[in-house]
Amino acid sequence: MDDDIIDSIEYIKDNISNMTKEENCKIFEMLINKVPQSKLREKNTGTQVRFRDIPPVMITTIKIFIEKEIEKKKKKLEELTTIY
Repeated sequence: MDDDIIDSIEYIKDNISNMTKEENCKIFEMLINKVPQSKLREKNTGTQVRFRDIPPVMITTIKIFIEKEIEKKKKKLEELTTIY
């Protein structure tokens, strides 16, 4: 794996807990057609897949999705806390 993919994996691991259930569902929908069904594992808290089973381009796509969602949350927080 190259450094960009490793950085993306670290970013995802660090920020996945900030995602809502709906956002996690969107991530799952991205993965469902890109990862063989045999690589998806059911867990008590949802479905799990190992990073090594995710195509590198999909890892990058997920990172970008998480970045955008966090940015939206930051903007909303800023709007709600801005004094007019």
